[in-house]
Amino acid sequence: MNTSIGIHQFMPDKVWKWKILEHKIAHILSLHDYQEIRLSVLQDYHVIHQGITALMQEDEALTATQAIVNLSQPNGDLSLLTLRPEGTISVLHHTASIIKDRDVHRFYYLGPMFRKEEHEAPSEFHQLGVELLGSDSVMSENEVISLAMKILQGLGLRDARLELNSFGCSSCRPAYVSDMKTYLQKHENVLCEHCFNTLYTNPFADTHCTDSKCTAIIDKGPKIMDYLCPRCKQNFSKVKKVQANLAHQYTVKPSLFKNFAYYNETVFDLVLSSNGGVQVVGGGGRYDYLSQMITGKNIPAVGFLSEYRQHL
Repeated sequence: MNTSIGIHQFMPDKVWKWKILEHKIAHILSLHDYQEIRLSVLQDYHVIHQGITALMQEDEALTATQAIVNLSQPNGDLSLLTLRPEGTISVLHHTASIIKDRDVHRFYYLGPMFRKEEHEAPSEFHQLGVELLGSDSVMSENEVISLAMKILQGLGLRDARLELNSFGCSSCRPAYVSDMKTYLQKHENVLCEHCFNTLYTNPFADTHCTDSKCTAIIDKGPKIMDYLCPRCKQNFSKVKKVQANLAHQYTVKPSLFKNFAYYNETVFDLVLSSNGGVQVVGGGGRYDYLSQMITGKNIPAVGFLSEYRQHL
C-alpha cells in the first residue's frame, strides 16, 4: 500500500486472504437472504452531498462535505462526480425507484471507499455495508445487530460485544436537543471550541476529543435516555431483551454517538477488547428519516458498516 496517499495495492500474497474473508462474509449473508449489490465507485456529487448533509445544520454540513473526494477536470474545475465515500446513500437512492409499500429488501456490498482524512489527503479504505430496507419493526434492528455479531463470530472474533444506545425519534428528540444546547452554553467557556461547536450543531456527534475537561462536562450533560418517549423506551427494551436471549454481551452506553445526523432510535457499535480498552470494528443503527430527505419516499431502514483500513 502506498501509505503516503492512502492507496491500496494488494499483491497475490495478500489477495488470497481477502478472498477467504469475503467468501466467509458472503456465505453468512446468503444464508440470511441478503443479496450482494455492486455500487459504482463514481458517484453523483449532488446525491452524495444531499445524503450526507441530510438533517445537518450548515456548519456541520460544511465539515462533513469537506471529507468528500471530488474529481477535478483537466482545467482544475471540479467535476460533478465524486469517489464513493460510503454506500448507504447510494443504496437508498437506487432502491427508492423499485421498492413498493411493505416491500422488504436485504442488501450488502463490499468494496473500496474514499474520504479525505483530517490532513486532507485522500484515503482509500474497504467497507462492508449491510442494509435492511422497508421494515420499521423492532425485529429488523435485532436481525441486523444479530447478523453483525454472527459475522464477527464467524470470523473467529469470539469476544465481540455490543454497545447500545437510542437516539429517540422526532417526537422525543427536540426536548433533549434544546436542553443539551442550553447546557453547552452554560459551559462554553470551559469546553474547547471544537467540542462546543460540534455538539451545539449536533448533540449526537462524536467529537473524538481527549481533553479531560471536555469529557467530564459532556459526561455530566443531559442524556437522551432520559427523554425517550414510551414507544422508543419500549422498542429499546425489546432490543436489549432479544440480544440478551441470544447470549450477546452488551452494554448500554449513553455516550455512544454517531457523526451522521440521520440516525434515530437504536444505534450500536461492535467492539473488541484491545490493550485494556475497546476497539470499535463496526456499527450502525436505524435511519428511518434519511430516505424521505433524499428521495421523497418513506423507506424505514436499519444497517451496519464495518471498515478495513489495514493489510490482512
